[in-house]
Amino acid sequence: MHGDTQVINHGIPVSLMDDTMNVLKEFFGTSAEYKSSFYSTDINSKCRIYSSTMSYDNEEVHYWRDNFTHHCHPLEDQLLELWPEKPIRYR
Repeated sequence: MHGDTQVINHGIPVSLMDDTMNVLKEFFGTSAEYKSSFYSTDINSKCRIYSSTMSYDNEEVHYWRDNFTHHCHPLEDQLLELWPEKPIRYR
């Protein structure tokens, strides 16, 4: 089961949303070696990549998802230090 939601009239400029998507594409386009430094199975990690493939053997239907999550609010210097250095404009 999948869902879809669209939020409109939120006041976030389309240019900011486009820039965000472009930075994320750049990040996911970096080498596997670079991204592996963010890989973690620790759900309490403040900055981590995790993948749907962790339960691949138990899934009847495979839907590959790579996820990157990090804290960003409130934005504190110690959190920014955990964010990727590449691409430079990520931070």
